Amino acid sequence: TKTLHKTYHIWEAAGGRSATTEVLGGSRPFEIVTSEASLVLFGPNTGFRDRNGEDALRNLSTSARLLVGNRDFTTAGSFTTTSRLSVYGGSEFTVNGDMTVEGGFFQLSTLSGYAREGEVGFPVDPEFISSNAFVQGNFSLTTEGALRFDFFDPTLSATLTVNGTAILAGVLQIGVDDVSQISASESFTVMTAAQITGQFSNVANGGRVDAFGGYDSLGNPLGDPVGTFLVTYDATTLVLSDFEPSANTPARSLLRSARDD
Repeated sequence: TKTLHKTYHIWEAAGGRSATTEVLGGSRPFEIVTSEASLVLFGPNTGFRDRNGEDALRNLSTSARLLVGNRDFTTAGSFTTTSRLSVYGGSEFTVNGDMTVEGGFFQLSTLSGYAREGEVGFPVDPEFISSNAFVQGNFSLTTEGALRFDFFDPTLSATLTVNGTAILAGVLQIGVDDVSQISASESFTVMTAAQITGQFSNVANGGRVDAFGGYDSLGNPLGDPVGTFLVTYDATTLVLSDFEPSANTPARSLLRSARDD
């Protein structure tokens, strides 16, 4: 078992290029199972590689801070996030086992990783792309965790699919980039599961949840709510609908400008 201690690493690659860092582990395959670091992987062919060219994060099972955009990420087994997991547009995050949000927040956003960074030379069109997470086992949102969905318009999805049971106990958070793109008649099915149990700590079935234009790096909302959604969850689905914008809210919000580094 290998642990990556508290450090900060960011990789960004596009156009068939790669951005990787070789880790020294001798001639044997090297793997990072637990990460206490901050890892940002935007674009394919990014991250750590061992001397054999293998992905050193292939068996990652516990992570403190992981941001993924414009690339897919698949775990070998169950996965626990302890601080922050952000899946940005153009990404599919697949957990081949159970997933636990032990603390911090788990974010699914339609904003692409490239657009979030805004670095010169990287493709920022389209700015918004669907992002999806798939959990092959059970999903557990603990009382210390938050589950967040960020939207641009109803044509793009930020969704969580759970093949097992979704156990809810933490906070539901919503981000909206442009309130003019969403109307009261539209609905978002943001989570499906074989079974949903428990409830969010901040909103019950049939209640309303505030939507914000941005959040800081700790998951705290910035500014006043830009509107509210009706929250409906039954035995298998979580749906947001009946969006009501707040009075005097500008069309474009803070979602993109708040880089939440």
